[in-house]
Amino acid sequence: MLEKLKFNSQGLIPAIAQNYRDGTVLMMAFMNAESIQKTLSTGEAHYLESFPCVTVASRIWSYSKNQRIFL
Repeated sequence: MLEKLKFNSQGLIPAIAQNYRDGTVLMMAFMNAESIQKTLSTGEAHYLESFPCVTVASRIWSYSKNQRIFL
């Protein structure tokens, strides 16, 4: 599946989190191949912590189940 995604030159792809009931956009973040693999294996969304324009190392983070964000 990852090979079908179109990552940018930095290896990132935008990800939009939406309310599943009404479609309201909750946030926009970036994902890389590692964060997508973690999302698929855990069932919880994982995103990069920093923005693509920042040159420092990025950390992957996840919403907790208590925040009621479901895939």
